[in-house]
Amino acid sequence: MELKKFEAALRSMATKRGYAESTANIDKEQERRRNAFDESYRIFERILGDIFDKNSEVDQDIAIEKVKGKIRSVLGIEELTKKRSESGSFYKPQVK
Repeated sequence: MELKKFEAALRSMATKRGYAESTANIDKEQERRRNAFDESYRIFERILGDIFDKNSEVDQDIAIEKVKGKIRSVLGIEELTKKRSESGSFYKPQVK
């Protein structure tokens, strides 16, 4: 997933969550609220792709690491870190 699509997906999830939270105490909005949560989870699944086997239980610690790894991949963190370390351009605060 490219970065722009990732950012758009996060904005959409935030909007849906904001709606769900702002209508928590409004009885007539419960179905729409539930739909907003469901859609938010579907968006999250699309972001993650198929990193989990849906037919087996997943260890919580492993799941967290897989999610972090996927997000790092989308953001290009490893590549950026590698380039910075190769160029020696890490920020080094001056000590006074």
